[in-house]
Amino acid sequence: MQAPQHSTTICRFCAARPRGLCRDMQTEADFETLQVLQYRTRSFRPGTQIYGPFDVKTHVYNITSGWVSLSHELPGGQRQISQFLTTGGLIGYRPIGQSVNGEIATAIDEVTVCAIPNQNLDALLDIHPRLNHRLIWMLGRDSLVTSHRLACVGQAKALTRVAYLLLELLIVATGHTNHSTGTSVRVPLTQGQIADATGLTAIHVNRMIKQLREEEIVDFHNSTLTVLNFSSLKKTAQLSQDVEAAWVTQSSFQLEQGRAWPL
Repeated sequence: MQAPQHSTTICRFCAARPRGLCRDMQTEADFETLQVLQYRTRSFRPGTQIYGPFDVKTHVYNITSGWVSLSHELPGGQRQISQFLTTGGLIGYRPIGQSVNGEIATAIDEVTVCAIPNQNLDALLDIHPRLNHRLIWMLGRDSLVTSHRLACVGQAKALTRVAYLLLELLIVATGHTNHSTGTSVRVPLTQGQIADATGLTAIHVNRMIKQLREEEIVDFHNSTLTVLNFSSLKKTAQLSQDVEAAWVTQSSFQLEQGRAWPL
């Protein structure tokens, strides 16, 4: 763990800020305010648990680089991945009085986070409505997106499950919901991880990815996700309008200022 960092320069040029918790903090006074958080930068190697199912959550983690999975393990040893996040994602937040919930956060590749003590964040939220609004908005968006994908896992056909997840990963990686043919993004997942997120076997996932490629919808191999036909991907994934709106809706501060940063 590195020493505390209290330079406003770090906040000003943080890669997570345009899409993360501190997105609406944009003035020098805002950056000075953020120093109250007493944050630290932490790094995690691939496969490392950032926190485990029974760890007391003492920090909130703002992801500044890399990919993270959130999962739960069942008594029989099965794993269900509920969410994948990358730069700008927020993990570990729990309401006051709730510190353990069985969730596991795992670094998929090399990950760096801005670790913020819970008590410091709670204190700042009490006096900074823009930050509080942004946190509520992010938690609500993540809850909606996750609940819709889990509904897809429970009820949709295998091809739709895989297409839905690949579309979600594309949006998470880029922060945008509209993409042209040929768009490629790095998504360092294995087919086994996709299987754990879709309720399929790795072999079945492989077949579905092959079918999506043969139908010239989307391709995924060597940690690269490539759009072959975006409209067909949305149709196959059966992306609902409310979920799409959840990704593109701007916070009130951004609307007031006339800005349109990607999420």
